[in-house]
Amino acid sequence: MKKTFIILSLIAILVSIKSGAQVSGSNESTDFEVETFLSILDEFLPERLVDNLEEQLPKGVKIVNYGMGDISNDSLPDLVIAYKTNTLPKNTYKVMVFIDENLNTFTKAGEFNAQWRDTPEDVAFTFKNQRLYVSSRKSEKWCFEIYSYTNNKLTLQATEIY
Repeated sequence: MKKTFIILSLIAILVSIKSGAQVSGSNESTDFEVETFLSILDEFLPERLVDNLEEQLPKGVKIVNYGMGDISNDSLPDLVIAYKTNTLPKNTYKVMVFIDENLNTFTKAGEFNAQWRDTPEDVAFTFKNQRLYVSSRKSEKWCFEIYSYTNNKLTLQATEIY
């Protein structure tokens, strides 16, 4: 069963990447200042939506990864962001999930911590079939989590650790 889950998870990630189902950015060498990150989003999101996001992001954080897709099944761009602060442990990021419900504002649907071990890119995201897939590391083991968003609630559907 576990092998099947891993294989299906990897297939979902590969299919979504090949199909263009999401936009993501993993910054390989340095982290994004919030202002730089928002200027990237300005290229494909309405200004009012980017401005709304700026109001909700904590001050002084560094964006380390992000993903964009549709978890709310409304054809609008939902967003997941991983960021670090000086108060978090070294190998831990805060992850925030935002839902775009009206193309004017993002609503924060959830927030949780994710850990990495070998490289910051251990924390990654993909969207597929109105699900958010999050990979991370807990010590020596990989952690795969699947989230859904229904009835205005972000719900952890499954967690597999290998």
